[in-house]
Amino acid sequence: MQEQQRLLAQTQVRAPFAGMLTWLMAEEGASVGTGQLVARVSELNNYKVEASLSDFHARALSAGQQVLVEQGNVTLRGEVQTVLPEIQNGTIKLLVTLREPHHAMLRNKLRVEVNIITEQKQHTLLADAGPAFNGRGPQDIFVVRDGLARKTSIIIGASDGKSVEILSGARAGDQLIISDTSRYKERDSVRVAQ
Repeated sequence: MQEQQRLLAQTQVRAPFAGMLTWLMAEEGASVGTGQLVARVSELNNYKVEASLSDFHARALSAGQQVLVEQGNVTLRGEVQTVLPEIQNGTIKLLVTLREPHHAMLRNKLRVEVNIITEQKQHTLLADAGPAFNGRGPQDIFVVRDGLARKTSIIIGASDGKSVEILSGARAGDQLIISDTSRYKERDSVRVAQ
C-alpha cells in the first residue's frame, strides 16, 4: 500500500513556486517520459519582456543597453539581457529584464511598446516630433516669432519618435510649426492668426 501511495505521489506534478498555468499537455492518457514537458507555469512576480524588431536594426543592439517599456501611461525601465542570434522573417528577438519585474501592470502575454536607448546626450535642444520633420539632417521648418512664421533652415539630429533633437537653427523658447506645412513650401513666411 505504501508503494502504491509513493507511485501516486510521483504522478502528481507540482510547480516549485506559485504562478499561472500558461500551457498544459492536452493529450489525455499519453505516455510521459522522464524530463518531458507537461506544463508551463509563469511566475506572477518575475516578468521579462520578449521584444522583436526589424533585423535592419540588429547592428545597433547589444546586451546591457537601457530600455524603456511602455504600456498606456506607465513606463518601466530595464535593459537588454540577450539578443537572440536567429533571424526569422526579417525580425530579430531580444530578451529584456525589468528593474521592477513584479509591477502590478504586468501580465502574461501583455503587449507593450519597447524603446531601446541607443544614444544619450546631455544638454540638448528638443522639439516635439511631427509631420514637419523628415529624418536627420538639414530641413526647412517654419519658426513663429511676433505672429509671423518664417521658413528657417534647421539641422535635425537624433529622434525617439516622440521628440527630435535640434542641432542648429533654433533656440530655446522658439515656437516651431511641427504639423504638415507642405502646402506652404514655396513661401518664405506665413502670417499666423492667434
